[in-house]
Amino acid sequence: MYLNSFVGRRTELAAARRLLGPGRVLTVAGPPGVGKSRFARRLADRVSRAFPDGVTWLSFDHPASLPDGVTRPPSDRPPAVATGARLFVLDGCEHMLAHCADLVRTIIETTPGSGVLITSRYPLAVPGEQVLRLPPLPCHGPFPHPGGAEHLFEDRARAVVPSFAIDDANRATVSGICRLLDGLPLAIELTARWLRTLPLAEILRRLETDPTALDRSGAMAASIARSHHLCTPAERDLWMRLSVFADGFDQALAEIVASDTSPLDALVDRSIVLRTDGGLRLPAVLRGFGLALLDVDPCATSVRERHRDHFLDLAKREALRDKHLDLRTALEFSLGDGKARAMAEALFGYWQREHVEEGLGWLARSRPTKDTANLWMDARLAAALGDGSGALALARRSLAQARHPEERGLATYAFAGASLVAGDLATAAAAYGECVALLADSDLVTALAEWAVTLVHLGDHATAERLAQRSLAAETRGDTWARGRALYASAAAVHAAGDLGPAEVHAREAVRLLRSSRDPLGESAAIELLAWIAVDHADHHRAARLFGSVQHQSIGSAHRRQQSRRSLETARRALGDAAFDAAFAEGARRRSDTIDPRPVVPSPRASDLTSRETEVAELLAIGLSNKEIAAKLVISVRTAETHVNRVLVKLGCTSRFQVAAWQAGR
Repeated sequence: MYLNSFVGRRTELAAARRLLGPGRVLTVAGPPGVGKSRFARRLADRVSRAFPDGVTWLSFDHPASLPDGVTRPPSDRPPAVATGARLFVLDGCEHMLAHCADLVRTIIETTPGSGVLITSRYPLAVPGEQVLRLPPLPCHGPFPHPGGAEHLFEDRARAVVPSFAIDDANRATVSGICRLLDGLPLAIELTARWLRTLPLAEILRRLETDPTALDRSGAMAASIARSHHLCTPAERDLWMRLSVFADGFDQALAEIVASDTSPLDALVDRSIVLRTDGGLRLPAVLRGFGLALLDVDPCATSVRERHRDHFLDLAKREALRDKHLDLRTALEFSLGDGKARAMAEALFGYWQREHVEEGLGWLARSRPTKDTANLWMDARLAAALGDGSGALALARRSLAQARHPEERGLATYAFAGASLVAGDLATAAAAYGECVALLADSDLVTALAEWAVTLVHLGDHATAERLAQRSLAAETRGDTWARGRALYASAAAVHAAGDLGPAEVHAREAVRLLRSSRDPLGESAAIELLAWIAVDHADHHRAARLFGSVQHQSIGSAHRRQQSRRSLETARRALGDAAFDAAFAEGARRRSDTIDPRPVVPSPRASDLTSRETEVAELLAIGLSNKEIAAKLVISVRTAETHVNRVLVKLGCTSRFQVAAWQAGR
C-alpha cells in the first residue's frame, strides 16, 4: 500500500495492458528505483477484471519469501499455486532468478488460464515471457507536463512543503535536479525530502558537485547495493570504471577505460546500464555508487588519466559535443597533476561560445604563477562578461609577456576588446587596427567584425560597413560561428546607416548561425539588434517580445547597453506598462522560437544596385566564384570580393543561392 499518489506512466500502462492477460507472462524490467513494484500494483489493479479468481502477490526479497511447495512435484503444489484464472504478481525476482523461473513454469503448467506479472531488474528467460522495460520518467525541461519527472518532484515536495509549486522562478532548477537524477522516481522522491532542510538551489548544487550525495545510507543505497551484489566480479569492475563518464558513453568510450568490455551487454540486461537515444549511460545514482568504489580502488588514477586524456584530445581537435559534465570531471582531476591549464586553454573556443563565466573560472583556477603569456584568453572571456577593468588588467599583463608576433596579435586583440567594453572606443579602434595584421582564420574574422562594431559606435558607418564586408570575405573555412559574428557586424553597420531591410536579414541569419554554434552571448546581441530594428519599424510588441527572450541581459559594451535601454524605453512608452510587460513575459516563455520565420522588410529592388553591382549579381546568379568574376570583369579579386559583399548586403541575402533565387524571380 502506498500513501502518496501514482504519477505518470500512461503510455507504459497502456502497453502493459495489451501484453498481459490470462495465460500470458509479462516481466516489467528496469533499474533499481525506477518504480517497478508500484507500476505492477497499478497495472494489477487495472487488469484485475480479467482474472476472476483474484490477484496473488508474492515478494522475493529473500529465500524465506518463497511460497511453500515451489520445489515439490506439481501434484503436491499447495492450493495457493494450483488455482484457476488468477493473476500472480512476482515482485523482485532478480534476487532468486532460478526459483522464480521454476515457479513461473509451475504456474503455466498447472493453471493455464492464469497470468503472471513479474518485476525484475532483468528478464527470467522463461517460455512465453514478454518483457516491458520501464524507463525513467521523462525530464521535459523548462515546461513540465503531468506525468513527467518534474511533476513527480512537485507532488512529493508538497508532502514536505505544502506550499511548494513549480513556477517561473524555480522551473529551471527543478528541471536541472530531475535531469541530474535521470528521472528515477525513487531518487526524485528521496531528493524532494531534502526540502525540509535545504533550499532548492542548494539541492541542485550538491547534486552537481557530488554524484554520491544522494542517500548514501538509506533506501536508495540499499537497493543499489543489492544490485551490485548480484553482479559478477567482471561486471562490478566494469560498472566501477564506467562510472567515470558523467555524460554517458558508447562502446568506444568504454574501451578507453576498460580493457575488458565483454560484460557490458550483461550490465544492460541487468538494467544497470541504460540504452538511450544518445547511447549508453549509468543512471546518476548508480554512477555515484560506482564512483565511491572507484575512489578507493588501485586503478582509479589510471582510469581517470585515460578519461582526461581522451577529452583533452577532443578539446584540441575541437570535437567536443554534449560532454560538458565529462569536461568538468576531467578538469577537476587535472588540477591535481598540473595539466588543467593546458586543457582549459585547449577549450578556449568552447568557453567563449557556450560557457564564458565557467571557462574564465577554470583558466583562473589553473593559472600558472609565472608564465602569463596566454592571459589573453582570460582577458577575452572577462571582456565577454562585461568586466572591462578586469579584462584590461589581464590584457596588459598578457601584452607585457608576449614573446612573438602571434602572441602579440592575440594579446592586442584582447586589449582591444577590453577597451571596447570599458568604453574607450578610440583606443579600441586603434588596437583592432594593429592586431588584424597579425591574426588569421577565425580570429581575423571576429577581430574585423568587432572593429566594425566599434566604428559604428564612433559614428564612422561607411568604414564600419567596409570592415564588415572584409570580415565576411575573410571567412573562407566554413566556420558558422565566425560567419555569424561577421553577419552581426554587417547588420549593425547597415542598421546604423539606416538601411533596415538588409540589417534585419543579416541579423536573423546571425541569430541562426550563432544559435547553431552555441554562442548564447552572440545570439543575444543579434536578438537585441533585431529588437532595435523592430522599434525602428514601430513594431513595439515584437520588440518587447525580443527583449523578453534575452531578458534584456546585455553585457556587451556600454554603447550597446545604452542603445538597448533607449529602444526598450521607446517600446514601453508606445505600448504602456501592462502591454509591454505581457509581451516581454511572452518572449521570456518562448525563448527558442522568438524569431519569426519571415522578416518584415521591404523587398530588394534592382534599382538598389549600381550598374557594376548588377553585373556582379548576374555573374553570381550563374554560379561564378569571386576569382572568376574578377577575371570576367578584368578587376582584382579583392575588388570583386568588395562588390560581392555589397550586392549581398543591398539585396538582403546571405548566400549566392539567394542571389540566384532573387535573379530568377525578377
